[in-house]
Amino acid sequence: GVDLNRCVTYPHTANVLQFVCGLGPRKASHLLKFWKQSNSHLENRTYLVVKYKMGRYVFSNCAGFIKINTSALADSESYIEILDSTRVHPEAYDWARKMAVDALEYEDSSEIEPSRALEEIFENPERLKELDLDAFATELQKTNYGDQSITLYDIRAELTNRYKDLRIRYEQPTKEDLFHFITKETPLTFYVGKMIQCQVCQPPIVYKKPSAEQLENAQPDKDEISGFWKCPFCHIDRFQELKEVWDHFDKGSCEGTPIGVRTRLDNGCTGFISLKNLSDTPVRNPNERVRKLQVIYSRIMNINIERFSVELTCKTSDLKDAEETWRPKKDQYYDKDEEDKDLQRMDKEKQIKQAQASLSFVKRVIAHPSFMNVNYKDCERLLMTRDLGDAIIRPSSKANDHLTITWKLVDGVLHNIDVIEKSKPNSFSLGKRLLIVDPRTQEIEEFEDLDEILARYIKPMANFVADIVVHKYYRNLSQPVPSSTPASSSIQPITAVTSTQIPPPNSQESIKILNNLLCDDKRRNPTRIRYYITISSELPTKFLLSYMPTRKPIHEYFTIQPTGIRFRTNVYPSLNDMLNWFKIHYADNQVTPSPITRSSRHHTSTVTNTPAPPIPTGGSSSRTPTGSSSMSLSSTPVVNPGSLTPAVTPSPLAAAIAAYNFATSTPLPHNNFSTTMPPPPPPPIPRMPSSTPLHPSMMLPPPPPLALYQQMLQSNPMQMQQWPLPPVPPPLPTQQYY
Repeated sequence: GVDLNRCVTYPHTANVLQFVCGLGPRKASHLLKFWKQSNSHLENRTYLVVKYKMGRYVFSNCAGFIKINTSALADSESYIEILDSTRVHPEAYDWARKMAVDALEYEDSSEIEPSRALEEIFENPERLKELDLDAFATELQKTNYGDQSITLYDIRAELTNRYKDLRIRYEQPTKEDLFHFITKETPLTFYVGKMIQCQVCQPPIVYKKPSAEQLENAQPDKDEISGFWKCPFCHIDRFQELKEVWDHFDKGSCEGTPIGVRTRLDNGCTGFISLKNLSDTPVRNPNERVRKLQVIYSRIMNINIERFSVELTCKTSDLKDAEETWRPKKDQYYDKDEEDKDLQRMDKEKQIKQAQASLSFVKRVIAHPSFMNVNYKDCERLLMTRDLGDAIIRPSSKANDHLTITWKLVDGVLHNIDVIEKSKPNSFSLGKRLLIVDPRTQEIEEFEDLDEILARYIKPMANFVADIVVHKYYRNLSQPVPSSTPASSSIQPITAVTSTQIPPPNSQESIKILNNLLCDDKRRNPTRIRYYITISSELPTKFLLSYMPTRKPIHEYFTIQPTGIRFRTNVYPSLNDMLNWFKIHYADNQVTPSPITRSSRHHTSTVTNTPAPPIPTGGSSSRTPTGSSSMSLSSTPVVNPGSLTPAVTPSPLAAAIAAYNFATSTPLPHNNFSTTMPPPPPPPIPRMPSSTPLHPSMMLPPPPPLALYQQMLQSNPMQMQQWPLPPVPPPLPTQQYY
């Protein structure tokens, strides 16, 4: 508190008055000025309101901190309140008086003056300890004063010792306190024997410089095998002559003998691992064991709290601590037998959990020839010996209302389909409604029974896989792949059923193999574009289409679905339809970073990323203009046979050439395996005029047009002179597919 009368008498002490709660520099100076001008003393705290006219809220804030020395005002004629010499607030004076009266335990408390009772309490404050302040606080709470238990305890403490400084005297912190303040570690969290993680500092190795006497007495060693000299201190062995070793000493470039590794802990302390504690085996060069910024495990051997450093060990034997040398000691009440029993029980529980994990499904009762109560490993083993496209229906590990259909695409690649059951009569039987959710579009397809799923969902995809694996450019990368194929040799298709059970490599390995094949083929035939089809072992139902149009191989995925083959957001009814569209629009690849510029024999065209055309059908084909870079399967432009029908009566030679072009053109794509869509009708054969019927020899494989022309010229030379020569066919593009 602040004695206002003393501040008026001694102005040099008045500066502290402004820090009283509720006052400030302006109110404090005005208060001092008022009491100086009144030429009187503050004898009672109520004078602040009566004489000074202090406001209600300011008085409520500062009254408890303005102290009055009542012993110095004993000769005053005014009423002196003894509680004004305490930190008790005037609002709680009545409670303090009652506590003093109750503590004296007078029979008739009405005859005792409260001021006399307070004086006796100040002389014998021990009497206040007998009061039940909690009961007093309960009574005050019942009379709507609120919870005043803290206030009552503060009043008793103030009456016991007036204006006692409750602050703890400052003491110089000890070494342990400083270590705790900086690292936030305690003896319970940081102790000898604790296993911690530390990071190797930079530079990691600590060297001890050799003294001048050691350098003079040094004896370099020579390796008899390599013939190099080695420094006996830093163990550098790349000196060809002995003179270089002495120059190494004279220049001061010898770092010295390595003595340990410097590390840093998470709490900021530095750690040191000596060479003998680095490993159970002797270590001469610590650079072979650790590297900078490496995180290693270690145990604390010694703690130096003054230098904030620890000595560590990272020996394997110390880290395991089989003999419990570094672990905290167990007390005498520790039950070792119970620990052994707990360990045995935990081992048994672990074995039971492993056995349950191996059988992570509930057995079901479903009457279907393809259903089996097996897990995935057993299902994989059973499908190894079955044909491609076979499926096994098994319980799902998700829930009782789920089934899993696992079917075989190729050897080593299986596809799992999750089937949701609805309207189940019980948890063991099959649901009446079966749902399959498309993982890409989240569309739900409903089936009535398992046979419908096998016939309408899995069988179409199996047919597409059969079309793909018999394609001549399909590659099974689990078998040895030839490095390249000559341009003149014909490529034989790979059969679908293979004897190997090795799964295909992952995507990264497959791309490396395909890149080598494509680059090798490009070197042999720069004007042709070879493509390969491989299956993805990581993404079932997806195949990788790899080709190399220019200098960089490109890899794209296409997906088989029950409705067709999806490639670049389009769905095609067969593999041939997809490949025919790809050969024409291969440059519309969306993954290329920029438009591809290709030059042909006639002009240079820039192919940009254009939207995909409508889905091609099996009964039509597109015309390829002269000079275009689009190609068909046989590297021959696709020609519409209907466009060969002339407007006038053609000559026999023109009819023969038209029939030859139609017979040697690329066969139109059709679906040979898919059961979801009927094959399109064959294209119409161009009709010839009735005046020039086809010769029976044209039903055979057509001869070359030049030989046919020479034969007709010999038979009727006069008529052939009136017929013009056939037009020269357009030049082939610079790049062709095989």
